[in-house]
Amino acid sequence: MDDALLKPCKVKCSVKVGSPWVWDEEWQDYVEKPGDVSAVGTLVEVKDPKALRAREFRADMVHGPDATNEDVIMCDLAPSLEAVLNGTDSVLFIAGVSDGAQAELMDGAEGLAAAAVWQLAQELHDRQANHRANGAVGYTYHMRLQSFHLSGDSLADLLTDTPEAARLVDMPVGVVAEGVRTASATSADEFMKYVEGAQRRRDPSTRQHGSTVFILDVTQADYYEGWGLHGRFLLIESVVMDCLSEDKGLVQVREGYDRYRGVYHMRSLAKSWKPGEACEVHGSSLTWLLREVFTGGSIEAHFLFCLAQGKAAVSIALMELMEDLGKIQTNPVTQDHRVAGWARAMRCERIALKATEKGGGSVDRDTRSLILELEKRLAAAERTKEEAQRIADARQERAHAFQDKYVVALENQESMNEKLIGTEEEQLKAMQQLIESQMETSEIKDEYSEMQYTDNVLLMMLEQEVAELKESADKKLDDLGTKQAKRLEDAQNSAQDLRARLDALTEAKIQTEIQKEVQKGDLENKLHALRLELREGRLADSVQHVQEKGKYEESMNEELERLRQALEDERSRARQVKDDVHMTVRQQMQREREQMDVVLQEERQQLGLSKEEQQSEVRVALEQAKRQAEESAQAVQQLQREERELREVLADKQLAERQAQQQQSATAEDLQRARRDFHQQLLELAESPAAGPDSPARQSAVASLRGQLAAAGERELAFQGQLDETKDKVAELQRKLRRVCRTALDWAPETATDEERARVEMALESAGEVEISQRPLVIGLSRAQELQKELASLQDQLVHERQEATAARGQHSGDLARLQQEKKKLEEGLRTAEAAAQQAEESMAAQAAQAKDAPPALGLTQIQDRLLAEVQSLRSANQFSAGAAVNADLQEQNRSLQARLSFLEKNSPADRRAQAQRNAFLEKSIRSLEAERSELLVRTTVAEEQLKQLQKHLKEMTEDYQMQILNLKMKGKTG
Repeated sequence: MDDALLKPCKVKCSVKVGSPWVWDEEWQDYVEKPGDVSAVGTLVEVKDPKALRAREFRADMVHGPDATNEDVIMCDLAPSLEAVLNGTDSVLFIAGVSDGAQAELMDGAEGLAAAAVWQLAQELHDRQANHRANGAVGYTYHMRLQSFHLSGDSLADLLTDTPEAARLVDMPVGVVAEGVRTASATSADEFMKYVEGAQRRRDPSTRQHGSTVFILDVTQADYYEGWGLHGRFLLIESVVMDCLSEDKGLVQVREGYDRYRGVYHMRSLAKSWKPGEACEVHGSSLTWLLREVFTGGSIEAHFLFCLAQGKAAVSIALMELMEDLGKIQTNPVTQDHRVAGWARAMRCERIALKATEKGGGSVDRDTRSLILELEKRLAAAERTKEEAQRIADARQERAHAFQDKYVVALENQESMNEKLIGTEEEQLKAMQQLIESQMETSEIKDEYSEMQYTDNVLLMMLEQEVAELKESADKKLDDLGTKQAKRLEDAQNSAQDLRARLDALTEAKIQTEIQKEVQKGDLENKLHALRLELREGRLADSVQHVQEKGKYEESMNEELERLRQALEDERSRARQVKDDVHMTVRQQMQREREQMDVVLQEERQQLGLSKEEQQSEVRVALEQAKRQAEESAQAVQQLQREERELREVLADKQLAERQAQQQQSATAEDLQRARRDFHQQLLELAESPAAGPDSPARQSAVASLRGQLAAAGERELAFQGQLDETKDKVAELQRKLRRVCRTALDWAPETATDEERARVEMALESAGEVEISQRPLVIGLSRAQELQKELASLQDQLVHERQEATAARGQHSGDLARLQQEKKKLEEGLRTAEAAAQQAEESMAAQAAQAKDAPPALGLTQIQDRLLAEVQSLRSANQFSAGAAVNADLQEQNRSLQARLSFLEKNSPADRRAQAQRNAFLEKSIRSLEAERSELLVRTTVAEEQLKQLQKHLKEMTEDYQMQILNLKMKGKTG
């Protein structure tokens, strides 16, 4: 393993060559096709029919036509899963062509999706079982699964039969599919059921037009050893990439703009990728999912390309994409990073820098957007003016045409019967519309009842959520109180242990002083014996030797004074160190207590504020839902009243029409009867030859005929009046029918009366009122969806706050343990310095006592006494025997203390041993994190400098653009 934390790593590319044997529908058997793709080792050769030589491409791994799923799993899937288990994110991207082998690789119980889920779940279960078998119960894990179908930028959840609206968002854990169900289980069999359900819900007809994504989030933690790991595995089966060998414009015209946009965007990013340069990965959802790959994140990437025989152009395009992807480098973590949160912190910093960059250039973007908005408004105003002029001309032409039609309709009285037939048909249509309106009313009632039921259910759910939030907040406060009490109890216990150790050291010191006194008595006895021997004359020496000894005695006195001064300096230094240590420990404990009080107070305030905000939002949402329900009920009642009025009007018009038809039939019968009488009288007059022109019979017949003609004329006039009345009734009925159908006319002839214009306006207003009455229903449905989204966001915020509280508690406990350990080290160093100072002082005092205890003899006796002390020291073969005795005592004390320490460690509980191990690990991690922090500060400084340069460049571009706009405007004015 290298010393660098992040090591650049190239993307690994593998190739799966398709089989030349394909199924022939005509022969109903497998037929061998001429192969144009072959492999030699890691070299892939594609025979291009348009070229003389075959194209050659180098891959990291090549699977032949006879390779099975187990080979792909061992070579490509296993390294990705190993990286995820070690805490590094990984992605396996499978790309292929139509009729390729990617479907066989993914589907079934032996497919890559099922194998990845099974192996991860089984390995995590085995690790937990091994830890528990060894007695370590702190290890735990959590595994989550998401699966969705990505078509363009739309996401369809595959883990549920009723998917909701979903989208991709940037979070500290990476790119997250918001709105997609997250499945969690405790065994591999349960995860396999979820995978089988996802594969069953996938539509085979739309599979090749979209990408299938499986996301596995794995979190591991050991609470006793104090470490955690988080890894994410992405398994993506992409859309078929036959489009890479065709023209992009033709493909977009044929298949739509959004279907293959992600494939083309990924190819453009791979071609233009350069190390250290930013990429626009948010251009499509497919590249957004691969953001960490194109931006050099902490991830291991594997790309598997499935080739098919007989598609040389598509295979060449895929291999060219493989060459472009092969130069991309990522930066996976190479060191042991079992402290969860490092990658999340990096992503959080990236999101913050991105937000800062957007905020810095907001002024320029606002200016540019304002100019673009003004230009858009100007163009829209011009288009609106032209459209209004065109509409006015069209309406004028329509008015003239309708006037002509109106005059022609007045002149064509002979079409009255056809119009009556049309009226009957329209009556039938009106009846049909009435039935449809009743059905719509019933549907509205059903929807209203369903909305009311949904609102009641949401109300119950919100009340339950509020109760759960209150319970969790109270539980969190109780946990914080208990933990704080436990920490105070631990501090008291540690203080008691320190007092016990101090008492033991005091007893050892007293024993040492007693031994010193005993040794001092032995030395005095030996000196007394030596003096007696001198007095008896057993030893003698020359005067020269006595003078040398005098000089040596002076040097010894000087050395004694120097040692006394050094002892005084050591004592003062020891007292100062002791005072500093006590002051530092006291200040640190005081700061820790103040920080804990502040953190607890802030958490309580945040919990209280969040409770009040959530309760107020719930109350407002409930009031709005009730208000919308009341408005919906009023709208339904208004529709019912209008329906009853329409029924009454329709019944009246039907009665009037029947009466008009009866009057018309009676008038027609009278006219026919009059005509028959007239013809009969004419025949009688013609058949009477005896009657002359001046005869009285002829004159009476003529008079009667004239009376009949006058009566017929009156009946004709009455019939004409009835006909006009019938026309008016028919026109009024048509207007009412238009109002029922909500298709009111938007015009009226210039010769129409004010009454008719008022009726047209009333019809328009009634249609608008119907639409307005339907709006509360739509608003209620949208509000219910918004409430559901707000509830989901509140739940996410609660989870995030719980995670932050857990992290803060862990960090505080680690800092407290570290301070306690430092305090122990300082106290041990202080005790060692005090012991050394006391020992040095005792040795100097012993030497001084030996020098002072000698009797003040004159001349040769005093010199002889000193010489005897010196001879005694030479006999012991060590002139620093007192220091050796002191060192031996110190060694004995050290051995006893070590034995006591080992005994306490053996008898200490398991949680304290685990706490000590965690403290050591945290100290090591803190040093590495401080180094990383300094490196990140350097990177932040560089990024800020680059951001300033970018803002300056954007400002210059904006000024240039403004000058160009002004020049264009000046040219337009002068032109």
